[in-house]
Amino acid sequence: MKFGSYFLEEGKLDPKLRELAILRAGILCRSPYEVAQHVAFGRRAGLTDAQIRGVENPTTQLFNPREMAVLAFAGELTADARVSDATYAAVASHFNEEEIVELTLVTAFYNMVSRTLNALEVDLDPPAAGDLAAIGLSL
Repeated sequence: MKFGSYFLEEGKLDPKLRELAILRAGILCRSPYEVAQHVAFGRRAGLTDAQIRGVENPTTQLFNPREMAVLAFAGELTADARVSDATYAAVASHFNEEEIVELTLVTAFYNMVSRTLNALEVDLDPPAAGDLAAIGLSL
């Protein structure tokens, strides 16, 4: 838990970008608990409800190039356990090496958390379930 708390409290990534990576991992891992918990975090970081919904199928109408690079990176790392050279290059055009390492660790950590929550079938608490329902995502 200390490892995960570091990202939320002391990490160098912009909180909005961090939340995009976490939400992308949670959605692709089909983890209702993880996504529901991070709806509120995403909102506090400045994401709109439309953007949170849009993490499932990102478009340039909702996200700027930097955000799209993060979503592609987190998406590929989650789905394929690696990122393409093109995706890495896109991220590298926006972030320094330290930030890329942090983005990688955040995505990998929340993959682990999402999969653990799924395996243990952790129930959603009512406020988070309400947030997930309000966003309109069904995982």
